[in-house]
Amino acid sequence: MFPRRQRDLRWDITSARLFRIATWNDGAIRRTMNDPNAIVYGVIIYMAAVSLQLAVPVLRLLAAGRVEHAVIVASSVAILLLAAVGLDFLKIGICHFFSKWLADGSGKFTQLLGPLLLGSIVHALALSPVLGTVAAGIAWVAVFAMVFQEVHGLQPLTAILICGMVNFVFFVIQIYAFPAQPR
Repeated sequence: MFPRRQRDLRWDITSARLFRIATWNDGAIRRTMNDPNAIVYGVIIYMAAVSLQLAVPVLRLLAAGRVEHAVIVASSVAILLLAAVGLDFLKIGICHFFSKWLADGSGKFTQLLGPLLLGSIVHALALSPVLGTVAAGIAWVAVFAMVFQEVHGLQPLTAILICGMVNFVFFVIQIYAFPAQPR
Protein backbone atom coordinates (compact mmCIF):
# COMPACT_ATOMS: atom_id res chain seq x y z
CA MET A 1 0.00 0.00 0.00
CA PHE A 2 1.11 3.50 -0.71
CA PRO A 3 1.17 5.85 2.26
CA ARG A 4 -1.64 8.35 2.14
CA ARG A 5 -0.69 11.96 1.84
CA GLN A 6 -1.79 13.61 5.03
CA ARG A 7 -3.37 17.00 5.10
CA ASP A 8 -4.50 18.69 8.26
CA LEU A 9 -8.01 19.39 7.03
CA ARG A 10 -9.63 17.23 4.36
CA TRP A 11 -12.56 19.27 3.10
CA ASP A 12 -13.06 17.12 -0.01
CA ILE A 13 -13.70 13.96 2.01
CA THR A 14 -15.67 15.73 4.72
CA SER A 15 -17.97 17.57 2.29
CA ALA A 16 -18.84 14.32 0.55
CA ARG A 17 -19.69 12.74 3.90
CA LEU A 18 -21.74 15.78 4.85
CA PHE A 19 -24.32 15.12 2.14
CA ARG A 20 -24.19 11.36 2.71
CA ILE A 21 -25.00 11.86 6.38
CA ALA A 22 -27.85 14.21 5.49
CA THR A 23 -29.27 11.44 3.27
CA TRP A 24 -28.99 8.85 6.08
CA ASN A 25 -25.98 6.90 4.81
CA ASP A 26 -24.87 4.67 7.67
CA GLY A 27 -21.42 4.01 6.19
CA ALA A 28 -20.64 7.74 6.14
CA ILE A 29 -21.69 8.01 9.78
CA ARG A 30 -19.40 5.14 10.80
CA ARG A 31 -16.45 6.65 8.89
CA THR A 32 -17.06 10.10 10.34
CA MET A 33 -17.58 9.21 14.00
CA ASN A 34 -13.85 8.78 14.71
CA ASP A 35 -12.58 11.52 12.38
CA PRO A 36 -11.33 14.55 14.36
CA ASN A 37 -11.54 16.75 11.25
CA ALA A 38 -15.28 16.09 11.07
CA ILE A 39 -15.80 18.01 14.30
CA VAL A 40 -13.86 21.02 12.99
CA TYR A 41 -15.83 21.16 9.74
CA GLY A 42 -19.01 20.24 11.56
CA VAL A 43 -18.73 23.32 13.76
CA ILE A 44 -18.40 25.50 10.64
CA ILE A 45 -21.37 23.82 8.94
CA TYR A 46 -23.44 24.01 12.13
CA MET A 47 -22.76 27.72 12.57
CA ALA A 48 -23.66 28.43 8.94
CA ALA A 49 -26.81 26.28 8.98
CA VAL A 50 -28.11 27.79 12.23
CA SER A 51 -27.25 31.33 11.12
CA LEU A 52 -29.25 30.84 7.92
CA GLN A 53 -32.40 30.81 10.04
CA LEU A 54 -32.08 34.59 10.32
CA ALA A 55 -31.69 35.03 6.55
CA VAL A 56 -35.44 35.14 5.84
CA PRO A 57 -36.30 37.82 8.45
CA VAL A 58 -33.30 39.93 7.40
CA LEU A 59 -34.26 39.72 3.71
CA ARG A 60 -37.88 40.63 4.50
CA LEU A 61 -36.76 43.68 6.45
CA LEU A 62 -34.38 44.72 3.67
CA ALA A 63 -37.13 44.32 1.08
CA ALA A 64 -39.37 46.55 3.18
CA GLY A 65 -36.63 49.20 3.31
CA ARG A 66 -36.02 48.84 7.03
CA VAL A 67 -32.24 48.60 6.93
CA GLU A 68 -31.72 49.57 10.57
CA HIS A 69 -34.00 46.79 11.78
CA ALA A 70 -32.29 44.30 9.45
CA VAL A 71 -28.91 45.20 10.96
CA ILE A 72 -30.28 44.68 14.47
CA VAL A 73 -31.72 41.27 13.58
CA ALA A 74 -28.53 40.22 11.77
CA SER A 75 -26.42 41.23 14.74
CA SER A 76 -28.32 38.82 16.97
CA VAL A 77 -26.60 35.87 15.25
CA ALA A 78 -24.25 35.43 18.22
CA ILE A 79 -27.17 35.11 20.64
CA LEU A 80 -28.90 32.66 18.31
CA LEU A 81 -25.75 30.55 18.01
CA LEU A 82 -25.21 30.42 21.78
CA ALA A 83 -28.81 29.41 22.41
CA ALA A 84 -28.80 26.82 19.63
CA VAL A 85 -25.50 25.31 20.79
CA GLY A 86 -26.76 25.11 24.36
CA LEU A 87 -30.04 23.47 23.40
CA ASP A 88 -28.51 21.05 20.90
CA PHE A 89 -25.73 19.94 23.26
CA LEU A 90 -28.33 19.43 25.96
CA LYS A 91 -30.42 17.29 23.55
CA ILE A 92 -27.36 15.28 22.52
CA GLY A 93 -26.38 14.78 26.15
CA ILE A 94 -29.84 13.65 27.23
CA CYS A 95 -30.15 11.27 24.27
CA HIS A 96 -26.65 9.95 24.98
CA PHE A 97 -27.57 9.38 28.63
CA PHE A 98 -30.77 7.51 27.71
CA SER A 99 -28.96 5.49 25.05
CA LYS A 100 -26.33 4.39 27.55
CA TRP A 101 -28.68 3.91 30.49
CA LEU A 102 -31.84 2.48 28.91
CA ALA A 103 -30.59 0.82 25.74
CA ASP A 104 -27.06 -0.23 26.79
CA GLY A 105 -25.43 1.82 24.03
CA SER A 106 -21.73 1.42 23.39
CA GLY A 107 -20.74 4.74 21.82
CA LYS A 108 -18.95 7.77 23.22
CA PHE A 109 -20.21 11.34 23.35
CA THR A 110 -17.35 12.59 21.17
CA GLN A 111 -18.21 10.02 18.50
CA LEU A 112 -21.64 11.62 18.21
CA LEU A 113 -20.37 15.14 17.62
CA GLY A 114 -18.78 14.78 14.18
CA PRO A 115 -21.73 13.15 12.38
CA LEU A 116 -24.32 15.28 14.16
CA LEU A 117 -22.54 18.56 13.46
CA LEU A 118 -22.06 17.64 9.81
CA GLY A 119 -25.65 16.42 9.58
CA SER A 120 -26.89 19.79 10.82
CA ILE A 121 -26.85 20.91 7.18
CA VAL A 122 -30.49 19.78 7.16
CA HIS A 123 -31.31 22.98 9.10
CA ALA A 124 -30.94 24.74 5.75
CA LEU A 125 -34.29 23.21 4.76
CA ALA A 126 -35.87 25.86 7.01
CA LEU A 127 -35.32 28.35 4.20
CA SER A 128 -38.04 26.66 2.12
CA PRO A 129 -41.11 28.89 2.05
CA VAL A 130 -44.09 26.80 3.14
CA LEU A 131 -43.13 23.72 5.13
CA GLY A 132 -39.41 24.31 5.41
CA THR A 133 -39.29 24.45 9.19
CA VAL A 134 -41.32 21.24 9.51
CA ALA A 135 -39.14 19.48 6.92
CA ALA A 136 -35.99 20.65 8.68
CA GLY A 137 -37.29 19.39 12.03
CA ILE A 138 -38.23 15.97 10.64
CA ALA A 139 -34.93 15.65 8.78
CA TRP A 140 -32.98 16.67 11.91
CA VAL A 141 -34.72 14.02 14.03
CA ALA A 142 -34.05 11.42 11.31
CA VAL A 143 -30.34 12.31 11.16
CA PHE A 144 -30.22 12.41 14.96
CA ALA A 145 -31.73 8.91 15.25
CA MET A 146 -29.54 7.48 12.49
CA VAL A 147 -26.37 8.77 14.14
CA PHE A 148 -27.40 7.37 17.52
CA GLN A 149 -28.28 4.06 15.90
CA GLU A 150 -24.85 3.76 14.27
CA VAL A 151 -22.67 5.16 17.06
CA HIS A 152 -24.37 3.41 19.98
CA GLY A 153 -25.36 0.26 18.11
CA LEU A 154 -29.04 0.70 18.95
CA GLN A 155 -31.97 -0.92 17.23
CA PRO A 156 -33.61 1.50 14.75
CA LEU A 157 -36.91 1.78 16.65
CA THR A 158 -35.11 2.39 19.95
CA ALA A 159 -33.01 5.16 18.40
CA ILE A 160 -36.07 6.79 16.81
CA LEU A 161 -38.05 6.65 20.06
CA ILE A 162 -35.27 8.06 22.24
CA CYS A 163 -34.26 10.83 19.82
CA GLY A 164 -37.81 11.61 18.72
CA MET A 165 -39.14 11.92 22.25
CA VAL A 166 -36.28 14.11 23.47
CA ASN A 167 -36.59 16.40 20.43
CA PHE A 168 -40.39 16.52 20.82
CA VAL A 169 -40.13 17.49 24.49
CA PHE A 170 -37.67 20.27 23.60
CA PHE A 171 -40.00 21.43 20.80
CA VAL A 172 -42.92 21.69 23.24
CA ILE A 173 -40.76 23.56 25.76
CA GLN A 174 -39.65 26.00 23.05
CA ILE A 175 -43.27 26.60 21.96
CA TYR A 176 -44.33 27.44 25.51
CA ALA A 177 -41.22 29.53 26.11
CA PHE A 178 -42.28 32.07 23.47
CA PRO A 179 -44.23 35.01 24.86
CA ALA A 180 -47.91 35.15 24.00
CA GLN A 181 -48.76 37.19 20.93
CA PRO A 182 -50.69 40.37 21.71
CA ARG A 183 -54.20 40.36 20.28
